[in-house]
Amino acid sequence: MFCIILIPSDPTALLVAKRPPKKMQRGSGVRLLLANLRFELRKPVVTLILITTFLFALAHLGILVWTSRGLAGVLDETLIGILLLGNGITGAIAGSLLGPIIRRFGYKIPISVGLLSLFTSLVVFIIVGDFTISSSIPLILLGLVIDGWAGGLLFPTIITISQVISPKRRGVLAGVVTFAFFLGSAINPTLFEPLFIIGLNWVYIGFLGVSLILLMFFIFLLRKIKSLT
Repeated sequence: MFCIILIPSDPTALLVAKRPPKKMQRGSGVRLLLANLRFELRKPVVTLILITTFLFALAHLGILVWTSRGLAGVLDETLIGILLLGNGITGAIAGSLLGPIIRRFGYKIPISVGLLSLFTSLVVFIIVGDFTISSSIPLILLGLVIDGWAGGLLFPTIITISQVISPKRRGVLAGVVTFAFFLGSAINPTLFEPLFIIGLNWVYIGFLGVSLILLMFFIFLLRKIKSLT
């Protein structure tokens, strides 16, 4: 029996065959992530974005949390879900329109419309007052539908801004912005529980105060972005 041995004559093949195996450094990816994170957090505009995201989560997600809590025991859970669905539908519509709006008008228009929607919905909820009255259900639905525009415009706009200001580290920024959003959501029940004990109306008044601070931070953010571009 004959055994044929093939010897590679291509220099490239020889180099590949003789190349020493690469050793992956453990933790290098984590170190790179932390380095990028430290670099981005030094930028004032990133701090503005994170605070703005946190405040928006307090107000917008707070509306959903406390509205559903106020309706608990008043309406069937299925009906509460249908009311909240109205918020999601308008949010999806607003989100689908956001791209063309930003390309044509910039960031100012979607932020202005989103903030106007947020303030309007809070005024509606404050006017409603008593959630236990059946006649208040249409107004509650109206408030949720209006707030959906705020959700569909403001948070995606913040994400878009974070991706534009640092294209090379957009993944890192998207992660920290999302963290700020969920942090606001997580502490919302604890933060506004004392107001809920006084009355649900006071919770929405608290959201109105947060939204006023949010308005100021959006103004600072727009000015900062304008100076960078």
